[in-house]
Amino acid sequence: MGDLNWEDNAVRYRLSGYLGVSYDVFIEQRAQLDKSIKWVVLLAGSTCLTKKAECLYEPMPSSRTEDFISQTRFDTKEEAFETLLKVKNKL
Repeated sequence: MGDLNWEDNAVRYRLSGYLGVSYDVFIEQRAQLDKSIKWVVLLAGSTCLTKKAECLYEPMPSSRTEDFISQTRFDTKEEAFETLLKVKNKL
């Protein structure tokens, strides 16, 4: 089937081990309504990290407002990771 570059095709990265925490921490790709791709930082399953490095509960998809989406979605996985690193010592 040919060579597959796994990293280029990954849509979810688990970082719990890297951060040394016992709960799940993921950077995950999310398709938007306009078909663009954004990234989200998920902490312990139901909490998102905002662009201001604050934690917010992530509601069900039908309850997510545009304001919530704009606060918690990153343009790149690298931007999401940089924000996560800002709070690494607080996790």
